[in-house]
Amino acid sequence: MGVPQGAVPQEGMQIAVNELPYSLLTRAIELEALPQCRAAAVGVIGYMTLLQGLLADIYPTLKDVPAWQRRTRHFHHKSCDLCRHGEQGAEAETDAALAAIRAIAKRQNMTMPQIALKWALAGDGITCALVGARNTAELQDNIDAASTPLPPPVVAELNAATAPLLTKLGKSFDYYESTENDRTR
Repeated sequence: MGVPQGAVPQEGMQIAVNELPYSLLTRAIELEALPQCRAAAVGVIGYMTLLQGLLADIYPTLKDVPAWQRRTRHFHHKSCDLCRHGEQGAEAETDAALAAIRAIAKRQNMTMPQIALKWALAGDGITCALVGARNTAELQDNIDAASTPLPPPVVAELNAATAPLLTKLGKSFDYYESTENDRTR
């Protein structure tokens, strides 16, 4: 569940919160870690809510994403010299998910960052979502987005749109390493 291998909580220690990657494009924690946290009454802080800008809708195509942001298993390992996962990636699924998210956001009269943040906060067991802001306008937009919930039918539509990517990437939420070298197990 994101605890370093071999680490054991001290007797009597109670874990109150866990910080795990969670976004429309990084949903692996839903498969094992998040249900375990809910069962243990451990809150989850989701980080990478906009997946380093991919959900900020600032890159017209995946090829426009800077190399240092293409290190995850979303991208083919040969897409940049910084990749260490060695896998084929999930570029087709990532691209399809981004297109669907963009279309759903447009129909809902929202920006991609707004809908991505609202979706993350709607996650069952997510107590907080970390999202960056480069200026006060982005900060205000994040505050506004977080102030009203996303309707459940829209959450369901976004879940369906990103399910193929979740299936392709699987339960490993170590997005920078191969599933074989998963550091979260």
